[in-house]
Amino acid sequence: MVDTAQSPIELTREFDKDAALVSELFAGLDTELATLPAKPERTEAQQAAADAILGRGRRAREEFLAVHLETLYDALTENGTRLLRVAELAYAAADLVPGLVPTRERIAEERTHPQKHKEGWEYDQGILISRVLDNARTGHHLMHAMAQPLPEALELLDELRRTDRVDLGTSLVERKATSGT
Repeated sequence: MVDTAQSPIELTREFDKDAALVSELFAGLDTELATLPAKPERTEAQQAAADAILGRGRRAREEFLAVHLETLYDALTENGTRLLRVAELAYAAADLVPGLVPTRERIAEERTHPQKHKEGWEYDQGILISRVLDNARTGHHLMHAMAQPLPEALELLDELRRTDRVDLGTSLVERKATSGT
């Protein structure tokens, strides 16, 4: 749950300015969080401090997206002409507005820890994706993008047509003709 305390940032309602402001805020919060021990070694007071830091970042994400979601989405998708799947969208947002969502590297590092030792960076991706899906226009566009075949599937289509079989490693897809067809 996002903390409802006072706003951590004053937005100008201009995308570029606000993107710079929140990125600066996120960098400062990262610096604060880095002064604390790793999650498994934190005292109760240190964990409370970490939770407060993460909460300020989450409030800033929510506030930024409340004002700039469509502008952000349009920038990431080149005004809807580019189809990005969820992960691609999140990582592109991390590049465009540093700190808004975690980078690919931060998520990869987080995945090396058991759940109880994670900071919850995936939650921050979820804030973005849930806001995109909650908006009728951007949500429809993202769902359309997700319904498209993966490039890997398209690469295997010729093999399936030629051999009626494709080995995906974890499963085998076979096409068998039925009598009468």
